[in-house]
Amino acid sequence: MSTRIPFVPEPIFSFATDIASIWIRGTKFARVAIALAISFAAVAAVLVFFDLEDPAKFLAGSAFVLSIGVLAYQRALERSERAERIVEIEKEVEANPDKAKPAWDLASVKLEEYVARNLSQVAWIFVLVLIVMTIGFVFIGWGIYKVFSDEARGNSRRCVNMNQAAYPLGWSNPPGRDPDREGGAVMDKPQPTTTTPTPQASRTWERLEDFVREHVQQFIQALLEEEVTELLGRTKSARREAVDATPGYRNGYGKPRQLTMTSGTITVRRPRVRNLNERFVSRVLPLFKRQTKEVGELLPQLYLHGLALGDFELALRGLLGDGAPLSPASLLRLKTQWQAEYETWKRRRLDDLEVVYVWADGLYVKAGLEDTKAAFLVMIGALSNGQKVVLAVESGQRESKESWGMMLRDLRKRGLKPWRCTIADGHLGLWAALGEQYSTLAEQRCWNHKITNVLDALAKKHQAEARTLLCAMPYAEAQAACETLRAEFTTRYRKLAPKAVERLADDWERLVTFYQFPREHWPHLRTSNVVESPFATVRLRTTAAKRFKKVENATALVWKMLQVAESTFRRLKGAELLPDVYARGQYCDGIKRRVTAQQALAA
Repeated sequence: MSTRIPFVPEPIFSFATDIASIWIRGTKFARVAIALAISFAAVAAVLVFFDLEDPAKFLAGSAFVLSIGVLAYQRALERSERAERIVEIEKEVEANPDKAKPAWDLASVKLEEYVARNLSQVAWIFVLVLIVMTIGFVFIGWGIYKVFSDEARGNSRRCVNMNQAAYPLGWSNPPGRDPDREGGAVMDKPQPTTTTPTPQASRTWERLEDFVREHVQQFIQALLEEEVTELLGRTKSARREAVDATPGYRNGYGKPRQLTMTSGTITVRRPRVRNLNERFVSRVLPLFKRQTKEVGELLPQLYLHGLALGDFELALRGLLGDGAPLSPASLLRLKTQWQAEYETWKRRRLDDLEVVYVWADGLYVKAGLEDTKAAFLVMIGALSNGQKVVLAVESGQRESKESWGMMLRDLRKRGLKPWRCTIADGHLGLWAALGEQYSTLAEQRCWNHKITNVLDALAKKHQAEARTLLCAMPYAEAQAACETLRAEFTTRYRKLAPKAVERLADDWERLVTFYQFPREHWPHLRTSNVVESPFATVRLRTTAAKRFKKVENATALVWKMLQVAESTFRRLKGAELLPDVYARGQYCDGIKRRVTAQQALAA
């Protein structure tokens, strides 16, 4: 069994043993290096840890370090002997492979070495865990002691009032207050206290929210009093001096009312006035108002951006206070304003809009009493100045020809002039309605939807290669290059996936319409992302609501979210070319055509 000092950590002892082993087996150069390193370490330890003025402490530390070195050297000798013993037995086993005893001795020695090493590691782990647990329990006990000692000190100081907390300099009256006046705290001049003032920052910080809320409450109560004083022309308890003075007198206070502000909920009492010629309405706190205008606008916005009705109580009760009006009924009343705004918005005139491009798509939301989803038809237009606006939001059962036709007729009735190009997915209802009412408009299908439909008809092992080829088509520099890539796709997959080739060829003319418009506008015309991007935010909000009981509520919510998204819409690239496109300028592969006088006359 190896010798060691029990209270010396195993890593330190093992390190010292390794150094001793290198000293025994090492070369002359290794021994010189170890001697220099030990010398420098000893000097540093003496300078750092030991007080040279105390020789007893120095001798004790030197003896301790020397004992570690001696025992480590002894342990290194034992390890060297075991290693030599193992080498001898291995040679004996090689010399006598048929004998069992040497092999048994070799296994026994190696097993003893392995068990001794593992037991040493386990012992060190146990000591380390014991040290960590002891330190942890010490910290826990210290924390419990601090908590109870701080609470005891806090109970002994609760006699300090709020005035002393606000003015902690030791004066008996606040600065600027004359104590000789009637109502003062003392009748003589304030004198500094004889005790040393203690800092009040900790107590003030702990009650900072309550302190601010109390002062705001006092300030608003003073505003209400001042409002009545201004109305009557005299302060409280003062008599009327003039005969023709303002009639009326104070009549106490009303019941306590809670007012919710963004900083919390306060309680005030409105002064009552009688015998006036006309009814008095407070401008500071009108009747039946329980929250400020900012709070009234905040709650619908939080609901709009994803906070469900049942989460208001949990999220805002601690912030706004116990008296805040956060019931679902109060929030539902706030949403009625959106419906009124939506009804006004969808009746507005559109005569002054110069719409160049229109993106159209449908969004399905769980709304209504039926199990099916309600469809919301949305159209977003790009104006000649580059700005994008929401043109229409209507609800329907599905994206049918009748639903889209009704929306288009409503836009025309409100004065919207024909635009140049419509971008949408492959839904037949929209294209049929456009063919009936706006047959001369250019039509562009969304490449994203088309690529997804084509890939669905391919086997998974071919989809990666086919996707690369399909995605290269809408980014071709000219329509002829795009047609070449289509022919390559047809040749490659005609036999492997004839249905995919058929889907790509279907409605091909609508896929390459964007080549008839300026090259700068191609990124906006290839896909319906202009309308799909705000739909992502709308889907997150409608998913959180699970299901809307009324389609009208869902319509107002979708419209309001699109209005919020409209404020973040970016202008189209190449906005300076939009007036020319609106004036029916001709383009081929993104380059403007030169139209002769005869062609212009013929047109």
